[in-house]
Amino acid sequence: MSMYFTPILLGIWNIIMGLNRMKYSKSLSEMPVGVYENFKKQGTSNIIFFVLNLFLGGIIGCIAAGYDIYIRKFVMDNEEYFK
Repeated sequence: MSMYFTPILLGIWNIIMGLNRMKYSKSLSEMPVGVYENFKKQGTSNIIFFVLNLFLGGIIGCIAAGYDIYIRKFVMDNEEYFK
């Protein structure tokens, strides 16, 4: 029975993460200084998010997590521009 709820919970988590990302993207122009610190502390959570979506079949979640990992790498590689 709990296996049926797992994809539903993952879907809810994907929606919440997406909404949080949209809220954060709107605040970037107001507070660009916090970009590096924000991306620095989410490395592990992006990988966990990707693996869970991959394991449970969340294709859109995998794409979003992969994009987050790509953007995080860009920010980490260009630290001097974001501090």
